[in-house]
Amino acid sequence: MIPEHWPSDFSYSPESIYVGLPANLLMSILSSEDTSTLSSCIEEKKVHPHLQLQTLQSPHPLAGERGVFATQMIPLNTELGEYVGEVFLGNQDLDFSKGIRCWLAHLNGILINISSHRISNELGFVNDYRGLGKGPNVGTAWILHRGIYHFGFRTLRTIDVGEELLIDYGQTWEKIWSKKNLAI
Repeated sequence: MIPEHWPSDFSYSPESIYVGLPANLLMSILSSEDTSTLSSCIEEKKVHPHLQLQTLQSPHPLAGERGVFATQMIPLNTELGEYVGEVFLGNQDLDFSKGIRCWLAHLNGILINISSHRISNELGFVNDYRGLGKGPNVGTAWILHRGIYHFGFRTLRTIDVGEELLIDYGQTWEKIWSKKNLAI
């Protein structure tokens, strides 16, 4: 089910798709011997139930864009779900003209690219904290579910009702953001 406030120019998906990866390679990279760990968000193919996508209004610096907000208090270290996108190996599909809508993450010594240029869920709209908050309240995490790792987000502290979820996009984004602000 497509969430309220979903932008018409993005394709919604409840789970990532794997592009160009042979099944046996994928299993060797993403698997764990621990098959007992369960994640309710990943099991249900939804983000945390206390998250809501919203269209940002003025005076928010990103008015007209989207952001993700807490509808109820969310405790420290809570899994928020899978960051959905197309999963590639390496630096494929990096199109900086569209902004950085991907994460590069290492797992078992392999560089994995999760790109949300074409498909995404609500977590693709968590904004960078720069210019919006003192620091991130959400971080990235490999979430183990039924013996398979999924790239997702976790809270870094308690998130209050109505608070926007903010993350650190990293050094590449910081360089682009700094140049953009210097040009203004």
